[in-house]
Amino acid sequence: MGVRRKCKRGNKKNQEKMPGIEKKETLHAGKWLSLERISYKDKDGITRDWEACSRSSGRGAVMMMAFARPSGRIVLIRQFRPPAGAYVIEFPAGLVDPGESVPETAVRELAEECGLLGRVLRVSAPFFSSPGMSSESVALAIMEIDEESPNSSVETKFDESEDIETFLVHLDKLGDFLAERESLGDKIDAKLAAASLFLKEISR
Repeated sequence: MGVRRKCKRGNKKNQEKMPGIEKKETLHAGKWLSLERISYKDKDGITRDWEACSRSSGRGAVMMMAFARPSGRIVLIRQFRPPAGAYVIEFPAGLVDPGESVPETAVRELAEECGLLGRVLRVSAPFFSSPGMSSESVALAIMEIDEESPNSSVETKFDESEDIETFLVHLDKLGDFLAERESLGDKIDAKLAAASLFLKEISR
């Protein structure tokens, strides 16, 4: 069970209140993203501003943690990310299309990006991937791929701008794999790095 510790900032005469959003103003709207100024009241009742970005679609995304069976290897991708200015090693992921459920998106994106047909075992509630900068939410889909099935491989369907390479990595070799990719100039997605460090710690 976790232990909650509250940081003290001095004595407060007024009782603290729950922070809340007052208004949002669009500063710039692009094709895929919008830059917003968010006005909110903090727990002391003080109005403050915060700049953030949001996706124009607003339907969220799904990240796939897909395991090949029986080998137990996990599916990772290498993709050029212009904001990072480099190739990034990450979990496969994609945006939820209109009319799609999260499991449907997970199956479609794994096939399109990786050429692998998997089935969804369970789906998490949405998480925030970078809440200090963006309102984007991401659900996690746990999936498995039957390596012994002749139907587990399908043709990829990349978007015109996508540049994706797929890797299947044994979990006990994940740390070594990421270190090798970093030595070659690739960057590592924070969610994948956190998963790798967690696995390393619990295996001690």
